[in-house]
Amino acid sequence: MNYSVEQILLNRFDMTRWRTGFTDNFSHMCVSVDRSVLRLNELSPRGLIEWREPMTEPLCAVTLEKVNSTYGGYPVYISNTDFLPWTVRQTGIGQADNSDFIGVSAALYSPEYNKLIWNLKLKAGSAAEGEYRIKFSGKMRFGEKSHSLRKCENGAVCIFDSSAKHSKYMTYPQSDGIFPLWSVTAENVDFVTVDKEKFSYQIVSKPFFIAAGNYHTISLHIEYETLPYDKAEIWQPKEINRGIDADEEINKRKSAWINLLGLKETENGDTVKTVRSKAGLLRNEFVWNNNIPEKRIVANYCSVTNWSSASFFWDTLISSTGLMYYNMPLAEDAVRSVFYWQREDGCVPTCAYEHTVGSTFYPQAPISAWAAVHMLKHGASMGFIEEIVPKIDKLHRWFTDTQDHDRDGLPEWRFTGCPADNSPLYDNYAQPICKDLNSLWNIYLPPIASVSLASFLIMEAKCLAYLFNKLGNTEKAHEYRKSAETMSGRLVDICLENGEMFYDYDHQTQHFNHALTLYSFLPLWADVPLDLAIKKKIIENYLLNKEYFFGEYPFPHLAYNEEAYRPDGYWRGRVWPHTTLWMLELLWSNGYCDAADEAADRLLKMMSQREEILENYNSSPEMSGGGEPDYSWSYAGYLMIENREYRKPVVDLIKL
Repeated sequence: MNYSVEQILLNRFDMTRWRTGFTDNFSHMCVSVDRSVLRLNELSPRGLIEWREPMTEPLCAVTLEKVNSTYGGYPVYISNTDFLPWTVRQTGIGQADNSDFIGVSAALYSPEYNKLIWNLKLKAGSAAEGEYRIKFSGKMRFGEKSHSLRKCENGAVCIFDSSAKHSKYMTYPQSDGIFPLWSVTAENVDFVTVDKEKFSYQIVSKPFFIAAGNYHTISLHIEYETLPYDKAEIWQPKEINRGIDADEEINKRKSAWINLLGLKETENGDTVKTVRSKAGLLRNEFVWNNNIPEKRIVANYCSVTNWSSASFFWDTLISSTGLMYYNMPLAEDAVRSVFYWQREDGCVPTCAYEHTVGSTFYPQAPISAWAAVHMLKHGASMGFIEEIVPKIDKLHRWFTDTQDHDRDGLPEWRFTGCPADNSPLYDNYAQPICKDLNSLWNIYLPPIASVSLASFLIMEAKCLAYLFNKLGNTEKAHEYRKSAETMSGRLVDICLENGEMFYDYDHQTQHFNHALTLYSFLPLWADVPLDLAIKKKIIENYLLNKEYFFGEYPFPHLAYNEEAYRPDGYWRGRVWPHTTLWMLELLWSNGYCDAADEAADRLLKMMSQREEILENYNSSPEMSGGGEPDYSWSYAGYLMIENREYRKPVVDLIKL
């Protein structure tokens, strides 16, 4: 049965919470919407380092006041809310004195980047005829002395000092160098008051008369910017355009969303999770350099806001493989964003923002060529491949030329935040400095022969050979095939213990790290040459063994029977959807097709346990939930699994 896209997406995203609030047009802000009374609660920044929480409490509350009434102002109580990616529609009622009700319908939408309009339509009941005012009021969440609040024409402008030197709530090692600011302005304003001690404002409309059964419309305009303080001090919002037709603008945004999603007006109702995942990836998009057309990039952030509102390296590369199904230009832009801050030596940061790099300049898993091969298969332009392959080449050479500190032929991770944060793989090194190994931690590492990094680099080398061959550079293609062959030999020599299993190896202590994680199987995913009997033993005895990794929720990072395993452990037992993609490819390319399909079905079931798609999942069905809601790489993981992308594994494609 077919349903309209609007029916499919209606109330699929909970915009009452600040972490998943309303955002559109790839803007740099999101707003949570109250379901009880007519109020916009939290305005939250997107893509800042120093402040990742709401800045208002509330952004704007609405009260009605009947002129000359002794009852004062009263709220509008909401009876119905419809959340859609392009608008939030609400209906409610307010009551003046003991008279009939005032009916209110509200529509929040974004006509352009970094701008919201809240359109309110009032209808007087049969006994509610009279003269009214509307009051809009709000305040900053925290009253730091360095914040600024001032009047502007028809409203107020707020400048929020998010810098660490002033904030006692959160500290980060570097500064944004820019200040988030926003304006709230309204039509037909009588007067504006600001309280600089309480960091609050009030906008009061001119009195207006509503006859019984008639309507009155008023709009609130919200603009957002991030600027250096000297520019923020003098910034003024745009003049209100009173000729905007709200319904027309909302329909434009609806059409734009349907176009971006690559959908028809109606879709099969069985595809709800797929459509939601596509829409979720778009909600996490974030435009860079919007006012500089030649530099404009639409990056994909991990989430709408919060700590993960940034372009993390491997997160974004996984996201590109979800975007490739329906919007290749955005998929290509996502990859561009992770190389935006690439240094001359080839290194890229762990995460990136429009205005600065993240806190560490260590790349996460190098999987960009793997992603590019998938994208090329789905129609990425050769122009994009020509543009991005030299950047991937430089990054690969940074790893091989500078990160093999013990000169064993296998580059090393230097920071646990790049491959797996608090994984038991690194407990030996964290134990002296970490009181609780089950907590979330990151540490710097000594040189360790890493199974995961070597496998990623081997896969990258093979993919680069394939891509260079596509570009006609047979010399570079040969160079990378040889590099993959050499590193594969070193990985087997150093990290394959007794022909049984791959483990990280510490040359200093001369011991293997026997924490059995999903990363032990990555050499098979990268098609490292191995005796077939060894492959069979690794896959059947471990990966497909329900005591280790093949439970109802398969492929947790850490084996079920490990001492450190906890179903809700971050990298100590949860299932990470993006890492399962490689296990599915591994199984299919090694002939375990039925097992791959069964695992995919179990994973889709796991990811359907609730409306949101989570960053990661507790690996026991008895313990629902997991990580951050509506996380980009999990959207992409769902789309790749649902599309059975693993049936066309990269290692098979690049052999052709």
